[in-house]
Amino acid sequence: MDSDDSSSPTTQTPDPPQAPRPYHSKRPHRKSRTGCRTCKTRKVKCDEGRPSCRNCTLRQVACVYATARPNAPPAKPSAPSPSHASASPAAAADDDSRSRTPAVQNAIVSAASAVPHGPQFLPSGFDMEDMKLMWWYSTYGYLSYSAGPLGQPASVNRVLQVDIPQLAFKGCNRFLMDILLSMSACHMMTVKQDITPQRTTAYRARALQAYREAVTRITPETHPAVLAASLFLTAVAAQAFREEDTKELYILDWMTVWRGIGIFLQMSATDTTYHRGMRDIFFRPVLNLVTAAEFIPEDLSRLLASISEDDDEYPLREYHALTLKFLGALHAELLNGLAPITQLLILTWTTYLPQPSVDAMKRKQPYALIMLARYLPFLKLVDSWWVEGIADREVPGILKALGPEWADEEALRVPRLSLHVTDKLQLVRLLLNDTEWDFPPMPTSVQRGGEVVGFSSVMSLKTLPQRPKVVLPSADFYDGVDIPTTPGVGT
Repeated sequence: MDSDDSSSPTTQTPDPPQAPRPYHSKRPHRKSRTGCRTCKTRKVKCDEGRPSCRNCTLRQVACVYATARPNAPPAKPSAPSPSHASASPAAAADDDSRSRTPAVQNAIVSAASAVPHGPQFLPSGFDMEDMKLMWWYSTYGYLSYSAGPLGQPASVNRVLQVDIPQLAFKGCNRFLMDILLSMSACHMMTVKQDITPQRTTAYRARALQAYREAVTRITPETHPAVLAASLFLTAVAAQAFREEDTKELYILDWMTVWRGIGIFLQMSATDTTYHRGMRDIFFRPVLNLVTAAEFIPEDLSRLLASISEDDDEYPLREYHALTLKFLGALHAELLNGLAPITQLLILTWTTYLPQPSVDAMKRKQPYALIMLARYLPFLKLVDSWWVEGIADREVPGILKALGPEWADEEALRVPRLSLHVTDKLQLVRLLLNDTEWDFPPMPTSVQRGGEVVGFSSVMSLKTLPQRPKVVLPSADFYDGVDIPTTPGVGT
């Protein structure tokens, strides 16, 4: 230590007072309580832009809001308010996210993250009601068609939930957007959500008109969208079954809609549809008709044998026999329970039928109508909102068309009794004529060589075979098919 320094007196100048350092919050922005759920999940600032905030637009993800902004302007009379359009339809009465069930909360977050490539623009005339319907489709509606070979394969779900909306947002495919909006509107009304019948009818009228026009000017660019629209048209057209003023035996027109899909599917292997992943959602079981023939109900076999030579349907016996084999396939597969593939077979059954038998059904010839009546109860086993009530509406229509001379027909016993059965187990027992039958445990099925091991031998799971290119349906293909399209006042 230096003694001189320590002993000599020194004058110390005090340091000038320092200004207090500013306090910086860890969050450099005001916390937003009304931002979109996607930003909340990422824990980033949301600029609350509508219909899509800047973050979601830049990242190309779906932008989903839970509540309206406090200073949101009042909605115009022709469109719902933002809070009405963006809140979860399943919990529209309660906008507080804390009151939502975990399942609903997870569905919202999943919907926001599962669509990686959202639209960069909104089509002309696309309002908040349309956005709500598209949200409904991407969250719930797509599941209506997602039953795959072994349940819900990821490839099928992705095509339905991501690829098809992408197609719909292309300017040349507005007709597909209209079909999706119409299907969502029908779905929401069926499950008692907040949408008026008038608006649902208006959406359907616009969708059907747009689809008809698209078919007349189909191009390679619009072909995949037309094919997708033809599939969803089955649900849109099925809404008429639940309307009081729909004509009797509407099932005959609905069959035409289903069979229209088959025409679009008859294309070459090089078609762009397959390269865009659309093939994943268009498949049906390949049936072993030799095995299926063993499961034709005896009363139907006797019915076919009873057709006399002087009957108008006598020349159709060969085609009717083939139709009965397809009915036998339904009975054979039902022995294995109600797996998703069984329900798919039920839904697509009319697409297998020979055209002469279908034409006889449309002419309301009795033997053909009886076979159709035997098919209808199977629809009550399908877990899809858009087929609810079809059998109970159409079976009485067929009985009425047949008249009293067929009242005692043995082959009509099952359809008549099915009108009074709601329990699925009891219905299967009725269809199989086996009061002791019970649901078997679900088989552990694996795919091998295009077939599903563990299901009945009557069915294998292969995509539709590639066929030679054929002429697509003409503009008048759906002429004569009555799909009510009277516009409502809620457009």
